[in-house]
Amino acid sequence: MTFLDIRLIDIIDIVLVAYLMYRLYKLIKGTVALNIFIGIFALSYFG
Repeated sequence: MTFLDIRLIDIIDIVLVAYLMYRLYKLIKGTVALNIFIGIFALSYFG
């Protein structure tokens, strides 16, 4: 047993989540939705 047991399903999961986040970023980049999301995040994190 090692410190981290990385299986194939773990790698697939990481790649899938990264791809979905990239597509979501491309979808809202340059729109008002990005500014709204940043504002909501800032208020919930810092407020």
